[in-house]
Amino acid sequence: MITKNNTIIKVTSNDLTGRVVFTIQSNNQINNISLTILFGNEIIVKQESRDSEFVVNINNPHLWSVNHPNLYTYEMTIDNGNEKETIKDRFGIRKISTNKKYVCINDIPIFVKGYIRGVEAHDHKNNCGLTEEEFYRKNIKTAKSFGFNLVRFHSTIPSETFFKVADEEGILVHIEMRPPHDIYNNLEEMINTRNDFISDEFICGTINSLYNHPSLLVYCLGNEIKNLSSYDIVLEIGEHIKQLDKTRLFIDTCAWGENFRPLVDIDVQHMSYYFPFGVHKDMYDDVENLRIGDFNKGKEIKFNVPLFAHEVCHYTALRDFKSLKEKFNKYNVPTPWWVDEELKMIHEKGYDDEYEEMYHASKKWQLNCWKIAFEAMRNSTLLGGFHFLQFADTDKYENSNGVVDCFDDPNYITQEEFLKFNGDIIVTAKLDKYNFLENEQVNVPINVSRFDELTLNKCDLVYK
Repeated sequence: MITKNNTIIKVTSNDLTGRVVFTIQSNNQINNISLTILFGNEIIVKQESRDSEFVVNINNPHLWSVNHPNLYTYEMTIDNGNEKETIKDRFGIRKISTNKKYVCINDIPIFVKGYIRGVEAHDHKNNCGLTEEEFYRKNIKTAKSFGFNLVRFHSTIPSETFFKVADEEGILVHIEMRPPHDIYNNLEEMINTRNDFISDEFICGTINSLYNHPSLLVYCLGNEIKNLSSYDIVLEIGEHIKQLDKTRLFIDTCAWGENFRPLVDIDVQHMSYYFPFGVHKDMYDDVENLRIGDFNKGKEIKFNVPLFAHEVCHYTALRDFKSLKEKFNKYNVPTPWWVDEELKMIHEKGYDDEYEEMYHASKKWQLNCWKIAFEAMRNSTLLGGFHFLQFADTDKYENSNGVVDCFDDPNYITQEEFLKFNGDIIVTAKLDKYNFLENEQVNVPINVSRFDELTLNKCDLVYK
């Protein structure tokens, strides 16, 4: 964190034994530091130091994870002889690592189930008129209730308030290091890519501000940056980030990166140009689509770091326009132009009486498509996770592909239905086809995919 006096306090708490390192950078001489650490209301450490870096040992630490977001509070007074600066902040003890396929939190593998927000095309306004903290809390709590464990902020760094809530609620965060004034232009950057990169000053400021948040998982430079190998500065930036923070993961670009790039701790690639059905049912185990043009030409495609599927499952559906109009009126928010246009079109086509049934059918079909795709990703021999596009509808006309609406309210599809294929533990049946003849013998390969924190010795499967 960076205090009002520009003092930098970094809490390195990735040792699961409870060894915590405090590092203080101040413009003034440090005469004495008084530190108190609490867990809840219980004081567990009181310590003083004259050093700008010192170690605190916490016995039997309560670890931070997605399912158990335990936080410690520290109160620190820095005496420089002329004045005292008092700081109060929080941290979590957790370790981030990887094996060849999965990200691990506290040495336990997780399947990354991320959703995307950030840029305007993949986000929505605070339509309920909540405080900033309540707005983010509602989104995170709802997303977790549907099984998600990570937010990817597309071309954006979220606010300090978002990180505060993410720490408290227990969700991992992937940021893309772009200054606030540098607005993402989707069409331009898809054609011309991005070739301007962040400064050392911006990197230092970002890392020093966010370092103590246990929810921060990934530093990324941006979305779909093409021809990375032609930019030497990318390696320099990656090395600089890793020097400043050795406790997190780094990736240069979300998608379009060459295979076996140096420095990256994870990879994110387009794995879903089609739908995982019929001839494309194994597309999440197929790497041939990564040979676009000269991209990876002549190379053996394999991965020695966890691989996430990029921007998957944007399957659109009809919206409940009447309900949306009522909500915009309820919260005194200007109704987007397209709501009345859609209602007018439904009426003029004579669908007033049938539309509710059409809407439900559309959502059920969307749910079934998600089910097929999510199960295919969990069965993949390659994937350690995905970034889902997207969890919430935007208040833009073109993006109605969310699980919840643009008020972060469930949108016909329930948590119970969604968790059947997006929970920590799911059972999948990998079928070669979905239509069978009468009296045909059917062999159903069953896969139990589990990424919880429990130790189970046995699993009983009951068919009903």
